Order: sequence, then C-alpha cells, then structure tokens
Amino acid sequence: MKKRFLLNLLLLPLCLLATGCSSDKIDEKEIPLNILDDNFRNIYEIFPYSFADSDGDGIGDLKGIVDKFDYIKDLNYSGLWLTPVHKSESYHKYDVDDYMSVDSSFGTLSDYDSLVEKCHENNMTILLDLVINHSSDTNKWFTNCIYAHQRNLVDNQYFNYYNVRKLNSVETVPSGYTQIGNLVYEAQFYSGMPDLNLQNVLDYPNGYLAEDIKSILKFWLIDHNVDGFRLDAVTSYFTGLTDKNLEFLTWLNTEVKKIKPNAYIVGEGSWGNPNENKVYYSSGVDGFFMFEDSQSSGYIAQALIQQDATYLPYAINKNLEIATNGIPAPFIANHDTGRLLGAVYGRTDINNAKLANGILAMMNGCTFSYYGDEVGMAVASTSAKAKDEDKRQPLPWGDSYTCKPVNGSSIAKDSEKYPYGTIAEQAKNTESLLNYVKKANKIRLQNPEIARGTVETVYENERETFCVIKKTYNSESVYIALNCDKTSEVSYDFTSIGENVVGQLCSTSYIKQADKNIKKIVIPPYGIAIIR
Repeated sequence: MKKRFLLNLLLLPLCLLATGCSSDKIDEKEIPLNILDDNFRNIYEIFPYSFADSDGDGIGDLKGIVDKFDYIKDLNYSGLWLTPVHKSESYHKYDVDDYMSVDSSFGTLSDYDSLVEKCHENNMTILLDLVINHSSDTNKWFTNCIYAHQRNLVDNQYFNYYNVRKLNSVETVPSGYTQIGNLVYEAQFYSGMPDLNLQNVLDYPNGYLAEDIKSILKFWLIDHNVDGFRLDAVTSYFTGLTDKNLEFLTWLNTEVKKIKPNAYIVGEGSWGNPNENKVYYSSGVDGFFMFEDSQSSGYIAQALIQQDATYLPYAINKNLEIATNGIPAPFIANHDTGRLLGAVYGRTDINNAKLANGILAMMNGCTFSYYGDEVGMAVASTSAKAKDEDKRQPLPWGDSYTCKPVNGSSIAKDSEKYPYGTIAEQAKNTESLLNYVKKANKIRLQNPEIARGTVETVYENERETFCVIKKTYNSESVYIALNCDKTSEVSYDFTSIGENVVGQLCSTSYIKQADKNIKKIVIPPYGIAIIR
C-alpha cells in the first residue's frame, strides 16, 4: 500500500479557518490504491440521450461524453454505467433492435471505443447495460421467430428464441402475453418488448440462442473491451420464479467470467425483497442494487428524516449480510426512481442533499450515482406520478452541450428542474453541492477501508443522532463520525481511536478543534469526520 499523507490535528484550525468546509492539505492526501485493482468503486450512471450534445441536434451522444469526460473524472468517479446505447426505436433504448450496434443518434461503435479508451486511460471502468430479458419487436430475432411460427418451421434457428405459441379458438389471451394473428407471445413489460425464451438457453446451453448471447458477451467484453455489465430486470427473466432466475444468472455469470475473469456484473434485482437478492448473490454475480438504501423510504434518506446516525452502520451491515461474499451496490436514485433531491427533500434544504451524498460515500461496496444528482436536478412534473421522461432530463451544463428536453416530458422552467443552477455556476461556488460531491467521492477513494472494511460501531449518543463506526481493511482502520442532527453540533474526544482527522464533509459549517491540548473536535450539524 502506498504511503499515506496524514494531517496532524494541531494544524487543522489554521487550514480550516482559511478554507471553510474544505482543507487543501486533507484534499492532497494520496489515493493509496490503483483503483483498477478491484470493483469497489464510485460509479456514475449516464443516460446518454440527455447528458451532453456535441453536434447540436439536441440529443446527447457518445462524443459529448468524451468531450465532457474531465468533468466526470474531476468529480472523482471511478467508473461509468451507460444506460443502453444499442440501436433502438425508443429514446430510452431498453427495447433492443441490434445487440451488436450503437444507435446512430448516439454515434458509432468507434465513438463508443473512444469512450472506453478514455475510461481506461484514466483508471476508470465502463459497464454496458445488458437487456437480455426482452428485445424489441422489430429485432430480427423476433420477426424471424414469428415468421417461423406462422409457417410451423420448427427447425428454423429462431423458432425457440421467444415464448410463442398458437392460441386456440376458445382461449383468451393469457396475462402478460400479446396476440398477433393466431399466435400469442410473452411480453411482460409491453407488446413492443417480447420476452426472450431463456429456458431454451438452460435446456440447450450450446443451442442457437445461447450461442448468440455468448457472441454478444464476447463482442462487448473482448472486441470493445467493456469491463462488465449492468443487468436489466433480472427478476423478469422468469417472472415470479426465483429459482429459475438464479439458474439463468448462474449460467450468465459463468459465461461472462469465462470470457473475462475480472469482469464486474451488477444486477437490477428485487425492488422490495432483499432475501430474494440474497438468493441471487449465490449465482456468483458480483452485486445487486440495494433498493433498501434508495428513495425516500431508504436507509440513507431515513437517516436524515429521522436524524438518526445509526442508520449508517445498520444499512451497511444489512447490505453485507445480503451480499454475503459479493459486493453491495448502494444507491439513492436512478433513471427509474427519480431524483435524489426529491428523495431527501432537498428542494427545501440543500444540506439534505449534501449529507445524503456524504452518507452514500461512506457505504461499503460499489456506490452508484445518477447523473445530475451532483448538481441537485429535480423532477418537474405536472402529473401526480412523474413520467419516466421527467426523470431523464438534460444535464444543465450552462453551455452549448446542454441537450433539449426529452420528448414527452413535462413543460417546466429551468428553475423548477435545476433549483441550484447550472454546472458552470456551481463549479465557481466552493460551498455548492457539486463541490461537496467531488470531495465526498475523493475521501472515499483516499481511504480504501470505507468501501471495503469490516464494520464495528464504536460509539453512539443517547438520541442516536451521532455515531462513530470503525472500518478495518488489510489491518488498517479508519473511523467515521457522523452527526445527523440538523441543528446541533456535537463534541467528540477521539483520543482512544486515532491520531489524525484525515477528512471532513460538512453541510453547514466546518469541524473545529475544541481544545488545542486534547484530541477533541466539534462536528457541526450534518457533519462527517474521518479519523485515523
């Protein structure tokens, strides 16, 4: 492990008073691990359609991501997940026409390769969103499958690619199926997304469909050098059949690791059943999104809402229990759930959004952040339930790279979508949410124990608004002191646990030394201190 640069506590007051909630000396601390060594990362989710428009057509593209790459790197993210980039009729691309392609609205395969190369040059990984539960109804697999069924061509390569059968004269269309002529096909999401027959893969692991899927895996992992996959809708591989989902996940993980042993896979598992996800971890898939941490009802938001710091160790331990030997994947918001700002009532108090990002950065595993949450983007909707388009609005660069609003989204003023201003504006403000997130991510990278360590609660006060936890990794320990009280500061004597404060995340003030002769600090409301 590389040498660490530690800051003596006696020097803290001078640098803190000079820089407010930031410390240049703390920020200069070396990142001690090559962050390509494992998959405990800070991953940034990009919805390409709305991220950065390089050619002025109003739609985000891959070249735009490359052009704005330094922004992502500067925020101290160590990986990217792009929602689907394949050729597709829809704006969201979750109905795939061609798995070995890039949609022309986003650019070319060459543009994608440039982004992959850019990631690897900067010690970042990149994940492809793999939608293998269903395809588009315009995918050649599906059109050929229907053609074969209409003519009873049972030996046709595509005959068993989808769940298709004839409907007899007295039968009604089953739930989750769509009728086409005298045939019905399974389409659990909607008629334009027919479900693939993954049982055929399990029955014939060297059959046509299985070999086509293997070719897709190799195409992206080897030919285009992605580092792994985000798996869409794994609970719908076999709807309502956990054991079958596990069986397919095990097959898929095995095939991926045969091709690229160090590939990382994270799955969209159960939204409301952590025990189901615990079963899925036995497949060997590295991680599953921890929905229990997300949205307003999740552990992270509840830590703020209830001003209860003990949610941090509780959530970490629950995640580790579910993940067993895997890597937890905590997050607060994504393209389906809406925005972090809404989950933590950040419109009324920006400090809620700051602390939520700070707590996320203190979690074990591989964290995921949704583009735009770092600047406090909000869902602006005229309906009671926001449309998906409203959750996927343009990132406010404040320059010509800003995309046009997604077609079908609610009409809203920029002040409603971007209550805390553009990236250009926030970058100039040292106390902005953007700069808080930048620092939180860096502290996470600087201290490997935060993402990887075993967890022990060292102290909690009677009201549970303050706690200190210890994380140990490779025989080294770091302590995290979290104050979730919205209005009251707390003093803490860390004589018995560490020598130095090596990081701080403060929403309302900065950490002060209570007495220059003893190791006692005063942590402000919504403050986090990292101690060695």
